[in-house]
Amino acid sequence: MMFMGFFMLIFSLTAQEFPKPQMMRKFKADSLILDTQKSDGSFKFREKNSQKWGLHQWLYRGLMTRELIPTKYDSLDFIPYNGSFTAVYQQGKVGIYLSPWVFENAVESVACQYDDHEIRLIETIPYLAVKKQDRWIWVDWQSGTEYADAPADTPQELSPPNFVSSSGKNAP
Repeated sequence: MMFMGFFMLIFSLTAQEFPKPQMMRKFKADSLILDTQKSDGSFKFREKNSQKWGLHQWLYRGLMTRELIPTKYDSLDFIPYNGSFTAVYQQGKVGIYLSPWVFENAVESVACQYDDHEIRLIETIPYLAVKKQDRWIWVDWQSGTEYADAPADTPQELSPPNFVSSSGKNAP
């Protein structure tokens, strides 16, 4: 019984809850959403004045964070578990931002210029289909190179991709 009480005291002193009000003040945010799917401390927030979204990771020490995606997008998705990239949005168009957990110099690899997107897993390898001018094409999600040799009306109608991403592989 004494051990359990000691354990609870130590746990309560070391475990921290996410400091949402303090983070909102720190980032001058009017909205903040914690990624509850991964529980890795990542959260997106909207800066009050600019109305732009960014993605950060809480480092579980006070208000220390790591910037994952800069605060410059109209909207953005969370980075999926073990994902290499995520979608970012500007002026109604979608682009791709590389995951800083996978790529040391993560950047916006595909500009926000497409009407829609779909990630297609082909033999467990992620490929990016995008909609441009009412037609679907493949885009290399690492380099942004378009492969429009056989556009289709739907992403399901696209011929299997015949390219390997710029790094020589399509998954980390």
